[in-house]
Amino acid sequence: VALENKKLFRERVESERFKREMELAQEVQNMLIPLRLHKETTVEIGAKYFPHQNIGGDYFDFIRVNPEEFLWCVADVSGKGISAALLMANFQASLRAWAAVEDDLTNIVDRLNQIVVKNTKGERFITLFVAKYNERTRKLNFINAGHNPSILYHDGEAVPLKLGTTMIGAFDELPFINQGEVDIEPGSMIFNYTDGLMDYDIPAHKIWNEDKLVDFVIDNGDLSPDKFNQTLLDHLNLIIKGKPIDDITLLTLRIF
Repeated sequence: VALENKKLFRERVESERFKREMELAQEVQNMLIPLRLHKETTVEIGAKYFPHQNIGGDYFDFIRVNPEEFLWCVADVSGKGISAALLMANFQASLRAWAAVEDDLTNIVDRLNQIVVKNTKGERFITLFVAKYNERTRKLNFINAGHNPSILYHDGEAVPLKLGTTMIGAFDELPFINQGEVDIEPGSMIFNYTDGLMDYDIPAHKIWNEDKLVDFVIDNGDLSPDKFNQTLLDHLNLIIKGKPIDDITLLTLRIF
């Protein structure tokens, strides 16, 4: 009995230690997720982040590069738990470092791919959508690296932004990188998300796919970013009535 009690005590100590390590990892990750985004006069930003477990593999960021330009990114790291969170943290540091010294998105994505391949030996990959906007020229440059396409909305029309490359981390060298460029009209909205938004446990009689999402954007694209995000979540909870099975990140921008 004494030996069994000793064994149970050790298991309890290990369990408490693991629980505390998970709590610390969650606290660190929460510091990296910018739930309070920059206050900007030329762009309104709304964000929602829901990790499926205590620690998620989603990442988003908004970076003011210079007085005329800002950059944002939404990404999804393969896998779950602490390892995905650590890779996400390393990816954030790498993106911010290269965004500070490199102007071309193509070079930034190429560098990020090299870093991920080196760190993971090809065992993990990251999908991402990264974009840079110039407020003077009103040009938006973007690269979609195997990610769910962000949606550009203006005046009743919605266009998925698909141009880009493959996921990063899967190949030593990316086979191609196509950078997109669009002119942004005042009042345009850009909706960014991760695949957890589409991976709902949907009842058999309901349909939820990218076409339905585009329709939703068209119907609700004039709402403020925060209101749009909440309306979308309410739609899924009350009308679709499904349950999320993965991390969900919503990042919505209104550019004036």
